[in-house]
Amino acid sequence: MNLLAHAFLSPADEQILMGNVVADWVKGRARLALPAGVRAGMELHRRIDAFADAHAGMHAAVAALEGKWGRYSPVLADVFFDHVLAAEWAAHSAVPLAEFARHVYDVLLSARGLLPERACLAVCAMAADDWLSSYATLDGMRLALTRMSARLRHGVELAPAVDDFYHARPVFR
Repeated sequence: MNLLAHAFLSPADEQILMGNVVADWVKGRARLALPAGVRAGMELHRRIDAFADAHAGMHAAVAALEGKWGRYSPVLADVFFDHVLAAEWAAHSAVPLAEFARHVYDVLLSARGLLPERACLAVCAMAADDWLSSYATLDGMRLALTRMSARLRHGVELAPAVDDFYHARPVFR
């Protein structure tokens, strides 16, 4: 769920941006109904995830969380890397984070008619609650993790992982 990183690593093409950001919410045959550019963005999303998952930095981050968070560690690491990107945004982009996030939301919302219902709901929630900018704060991360926890079947609350991230922060460089 490293949405900010996926948006940041997208080229200027709006369909690729859309596919890269919504890929986790569009599965199976629903992808086939989307324009080629959106599907290309979903392929970019897959390649970014594969690169990140194989990276030594990701392995170290997951290892720092794994003892306590087990199978949730890779997802938590994704969120925490988005926090680092958001918190240090000015070092990576001349465009302010709020402006970048607004552009992403505008692109996603303008084309939500193309998206399956699940992705459309996620896009609307993302824009309404400004998920991308909220990653810049620890409280924003806690809220994001609480939202994710609501979708888990086993009643796991992920927000306390922010405290573990805080203590393992040097690993997320």
